[in-house]
Amino acid sequence: LMAIINDILDFSKLEAGRMRLDMGPFNLRNTLEETAALMRARATAKDLKLSVDYAADAPEHFRGDEARIRQVVGNLVGNAVKFTEAGSITVSAAVIASGAACRMRVEVIDTGIGISEPDAARIFEKFEQADMSRTRKYGGTGLGLTISKDLVTLMGGAIGVSSVPGSGSRFWFELTLE
Repeated sequence: LMAIINDILDFSKLEAGRMRLDMGPFNLRNTLEETAALMRARATAKDLKLSVDYAADAPEHFRGDEARIRQVVGNLVGNAVKFTEAGSITVSAAVIASGAACRMRVEVIDTGIGISEPDAARIFEKFEQADMSRTRKYGGTGLGLTISKDLVTLMGGAIGVSSVPGSGSRFWFELTLE
């Protein structure tokens, strides 16, 4: 219930343009590993392997809104755990471009049920889910991906998904970080 209330509050702030970023120094590798550690019990309960793959050539120390990045990663990993019955989930991070700032790509790759192309085109919209039937197997508010998209956009980034039904999904976001 707390998670739903927090989602609604964040969604309301984002819709009203009242969400503010809290920029500060943070370690992206630690953020990803800590977020995965929080989700590991849920993954282990389903006998799923959850790992973090941080590129060796990627810097670790950045300036950005660590809490919001953690929230996006948590939403993506939470969905991966929810929609994966067997196999693994990997959180990866790699450098896309470097210079005065660094463009980082974070991916959450799962071996779950996958998403059809028409469904993938709409799952980032508010209150949308791939299965909107009354008898759907998986619950949720349909706000997690919308909030993630809005947060990533607020941070100046991009978010997306590539997936094949029955073959898992690859959710990703890219951010330019100092």
